[in-house]
Amino acid sequence: MAKNILEEQSNALLTDSALLNLRLTYRNTTIPVLEAFRFRDLQTSYDKLRSITGVQEAVILQTCNRLELFLACTHTEVLSCQQAVLGYWSREAPSSLDLAGKIEVSTGMEVLQHLLQLAVGLDSMVVGEDQILGQVRRSLGKARKYDGVGQLLTFLFNYACRVGAKVRTETAVNKGAVSLGSVAVGLAIERLDNMRNKKVLLIGAGVAGISVVKALSTLKLEVFVASRTLERATALTQTTGGTPVTFEHAMKLLASVDLLIVATSAPYTLLSKGLIEEARRTKNDRELLIIDLSNPRNVEPSVALLPGIHLKTIDDLKGPSKRNLRLRSSRAKKSKELIEKEMIRLNSFLRRKKLEPQIAHIYREADRTRRREYEKAIELSKDFTPHQLQVVEELTKAVAEGILSKPVLRLRKAAEKGQTAEVKTAMELLIGDSSLQSPGTRGFHLSDDLPKTPRKMQKAEARAI
Repeated sequence: MAKNILEEQSNALLTDSALLNLRLTYRNTTIPVLEAFRFRDLQTSYDKLRSITGVQEAVILQTCNRLELFLACTHTEVLSCQQAVLGYWSREAPSSLDLAGKIEVSTGMEVLQHLLQLAVGLDSMVVGEDQILGQVRRSLGKARKYDGVGQLLTFLFNYACRVGAKVRTETAVNKGAVSLGSVAVGLAIERLDNMRNKKVLLIGAGVAGISVVKALSTLKLEVFVASRTLERATALTQTTGGTPVTFEHAMKLLASVDLLIVATSAPYTLLSKGLIEEARRTKNDRELLIIDLSNPRNVEPSVALLPGIHLKTIDDLKGPSKRNLRLRSSRAKKSKELIEKEMIRLNSFLRRKKLEPQIAHIYREADRTRRREYEKAIELSKDFTPHQLQVVEELTKAVAEGILSKPVLRLRKAAEKGQTAEVKTAMELLIGDSSLQSPGTRGFHLSDDLPKTPRKMQKAEARAI
């Protein structure tokens, strides 16, 4: 990350704020529950969140399989903010639903780590997916639109997006399908002429169904979604796109679609040979690829005997899925290592940034002394020409800066390494005061217990910053 990017935004981190993240995700709940707790009126939601005592900033992140609140709170009111936000969130949902045990909570350093992993795609259902990076960007844009965000979360979200893009470029963690849904879509692309102008019917709106729709979303196809109820299908399509249909209407579509993916949790045969044969009676010569991701199978094996039908099951996908999983797992490991380096790097930068008010004070005192001696010198020689005066002044500036450059560089390096005691002693000896700070330096900064950066890395990071 370029030096100017950090320089432009770094003061945002030096604030009197603590970070809080509350999230409800696919890991611990279902799609209908996520839909029930969704924030539908963002303006009202942001207004209410900002009205909670202690909440300074907020970003709402909503996707098809996660709802997250990122908050900047005053340090003394983090717990009360958490309780108040949970109370508000619970009141917004139907009374029959309970958030207890479903919400994950992170604070402080964990929030930044989670946000970076989220932007990289390591916390996604499909590891390394690209969509989440755009969703993180858009959530920040909406927070700005509804006046929910300030400098701190703006900086963190922009930083996370840059790290997300950088890690993807360096590791290719977003390449290669890893979920059954994405593997199924990959197979369909191979079998159906790259899916150009194809129509797709998905039956199932659970976890597997979500992964299918997410994989299809980049292809810009006409997609129909059916589930046990129209409400479930609608809940999925509202966040991922597509057209919700009833199961009865889905059967009528079998005569006109090119791809049918079945991904339900039904413990019985859902589509028999007779049912599909009847549904396709008018167009039984049309090619139809059926991919059954259900376990147990929802499509009767004899369906493969029908003319124009090509039936694939979960067994046909296991080989490609395992190969891609191994590849992406190794990339995910490298991605985590890069995230750790970015956090160390940011930590070093912020430690150095906290020292800048004292460094500026040293330079001001040196320049005051330089200026005083320069004015004494020109008083003694009143016949200097304007050009000579300029040369002398530039010379005194160069001398002062030359004397200070190496000591200041050492101070900054010590600050980056977290050598607080040494820096404090040096500042007391140099200026008689180690407590000079810019407004707000008591606030958010990364913790001092991060892994130490190897010396070679420290040199490289210093050059990069």
